[in-house]
Amino acid sequence: MPKGARIILFILVGLFLAGSLLGLLAWLFIDSDDFKGRLEKTASQALGMKAEIQGSSRVLLWPLAGLRFEDFSISKGDSEWLNAAALEVRVRILPMIRGRLELASLDLVEPNLRLERTEKGKFNFISDQPPEESGQAQPLIIRRFKVSGLNLSFTDRISGTQITVENCDWAGHDLEWRPSRADGSPLNLPDFHSNLTCSRITFSNLEASGVTAEISGQSRQIKISQLTGQFLGGEIAGWVKSDFARSHPQHSLELELADFQIDRFIKTFREEKGAEGTATFITQLNSSGKLSSDMVAGLNGQAEITGTDIILYGLNIDKQLANYKSTQQFQLVDAAAFFVAGPFGIAITRGYGFTSLFAHTGEQTRIRELVSKWDFSDGVAQARDVAFSTAKNRIALAGGIDYANSQFQNLKVAVVDPEGCAVVEQEIQGDFHNPRIDTPNFLQALAGPFMDMIEQGVGLFTDKECDPFYTGRVAQP
Repeated sequence: MPKGARIILFILVGLFLAGSLLGLLAWLFIDSDDFKGRLEKTASQALGMKAEIQGSSRVLLWPLAGLRFEDFSISKGDSEWLNAAALEVRVRILPMIRGRLELASLDLVEPNLRLERTEKGKFNFISDQPPEESGQAQPLIIRRFKVSGLNLSFTDRISGTQITVENCDWAGHDLEWRPSRADGSPLNLPDFHSNLTCSRITFSNLEASGVTAEISGQSRQIKISQLTGQFLGGEIAGWVKSDFARSHPQHSLELELADFQIDRFIKTFREEKGAEGTATFITQLNSSGKLSSDMVAGLNGQAEITGTDIILYGLNIDKQLANYKSTQQFQLVDAAAFFVAGPFGIAITRGYGFTSLFAHTGEQTRIRELVSKWDFSDGVAQARDVAFSTAKNRIALAGGIDYANSQFQNLKVAVVDPEGCAVVEQEIQGDFHNPRIDTPNFLQALAGPFMDMIEQGVGLFTDKECDPFYTGRVAQP
């Protein structure tokens, strides 16, 4: 070995032995109980809650000096919301010798978090301690942190919703949790950068798997980026950002769910097999507020669903329309039920029982193309391009849906001709659970066969010019 290489090797070995000896000497003179007390105090002050180590401890020497504590917990009052099998803390040696506690790393092993919002709107994981009582604490700084085997549940006692997160690994760096400040901020959040992987996330009866994301915090803003995963058989991609620096948090979302299974979505609300096929959901939304009702009322942005070759069960739309002139019992709003609730699909149709949709009749309709594009403004969705085509017909929708107040706003469904003129239309208004559905309205006198008017256009049967009901991208069959 060349002389220069030997010198470098000796220097590296010497530094390693010196560091190891320094770490060993530090831990020979440290009182683990004293360290435990200081760690509990630091964490408690930073969180404004009780942090406690209830189990045994042992010294760690490699790769950095540290301690492993068994059974670590955090509680607010009598409510313990975090319990971990172990907490491993690695410290920086030189500051420790000088009497300062600086964490090089923190590993939380198999934590279980039981989070909730009470009937009074308070969160069990947010401190009620006034800022002036906790504001004298020093910032909690951790250069590297890791959470392995995380399981979490969140229950909202007000809305009755529940979220569960299973088997997550979360690793990050440069975490700094500053003390609360008396500036009126409702939530104190750390700065950090991290990566997350989760086996499964469940919201009510909706489930996502294989979730990955980059998560960062800065200036009381939380951003989830590079979000991926599987949901309803489709692929998720998007990001979420929330700003908690203001009294009313601000939220932004961009999301794409590509090629999701429509039948799996329907089964989350109904037991019947309502439809088959795939569709893609894309949305960009902004909102603000603390409560879900406030966030819905403040929705702004766009959302859309598109799909082709979808099988809709329960009715044969073309057959019904072929006999429409003689029976006139067929509800157009039933035909449009697949998109009448807007980009959130049939979630709200549980209130109004669409009489034909999903009925066990043996009938079905093949939807050749579906487009459902909506613009949101203060919780109200306005149809921008909403229509679908079957083998013989094209049905379109216009009007609005007020999600904030659970109201249909002059929502009209129409069968349109090749020029987009309405041959017949029907209007639905009022509350989701008890709407008023008007009698179908023939906008042109039936001077000829009904299906001829649909296929050839109402212009052949009247001298009047129509104001097109639909001008979107779905083509006439």
